[in-house]
Amino acid sequence: MQKKVLSLLLALICTLGFSFGFTACDNGAEKQKHTHTFETGWTRDDTSHWHKANCGHTGERSEEAAHSYNGGWKKDETSHWKECSVCGERGGLAAHNYGDDDLCDICNYRKSGEELPERAAAELHFTAVLDENSDLIGYSVGAGDAKYEEKIVIPASYSGLPVLSVGSDEHVEFVRRMENELVGEYPQVIGEAGLSIMRTFTFAYCIKLKEVVLSDGIPVIGNVALFCCFELTSITIPNSVTSIGRSAFNSCSKLTSIDFNGTIDEWKAIEKGYAWRYGTKIQEVKCTNGTLSGDDIG
Repeated sequence: MQKKVLSLLLALICTLGFSFGFTACDNGAEKQKHTHTFETGWTRDDTSHWHKANCGHTGERSEEAAHSYNGGWKKDETSHWKECSVCGERGGLAAHNYGDDDLCDICNYRKSGEELPERAAAELHFTAVLDENSDLIGYSVGAGDAKYEEKIVIPASYSGLPVLSVGSDEHVEFVRRMENELVGEYPQVIGEAGLSIMRTFTFAYCIKLKEVVLSDGIPVIGNVALFCCFELTSITIPNSVTSIGRSAFNSCSKLTSIDFNGTIDEWKAIEKGYAWRYGTKIQEVKCTNGTLSGDDIG
């Protein structure tokens, strides 16, 4: 009898042992098969961002990385900051630091609330362009007080309207009328009064200018627009340009190449005025799909 009872106890113990063993194995297998799930929104701190696990494993993170502040400044009436291009975290938040020109030295925010695309634009001279009904349709841009800058970035718009030309035929004609003389295809010798007017409205005789960047959207580079910019060595032209006026780069003697943000066919389609590159050393035009040289430049 005792042996029978003992055998029953041993059988019960073995059964329970196997049962616990299977349970442990099942739990282990279940644990191994678990796949973490994560929130779609970003969790972030001052230095990085990540997706937080929403499966109960709070210590798990996905796509953790440092913030990427590659864009320009964001701003409001009191401060400026940069935003992470991935998660939107604000970095470098600070109050505006205004200079004597009422522009923030960091982000170029104007104290009045008017913003300009580049700091140089605050010094440029914008002249109204009217249509046949005398309605304001845009602006022509000239050097103005920026005539002694080494780099000028010309914006595509001003006060909510497009910049239609860099320099203007009308301004050149006005200079000629003031001097009461016409000198061939472009004014070679003009008096001080005319020269002063020409400096105001175009980029001619910007004697320190080394680099010009035209923003995308500008359609016209006017006649003698950069005439006698002797130190100019770099210019970037967008594929929005459809016309380069006569003598536009005349006597820019250090200019050896042009960076064109368009294709070879787009460059060839641009209307180019008489002697547009006379007096330069332009040997190549670098397009997005190749480089033009020699007579192919136009």
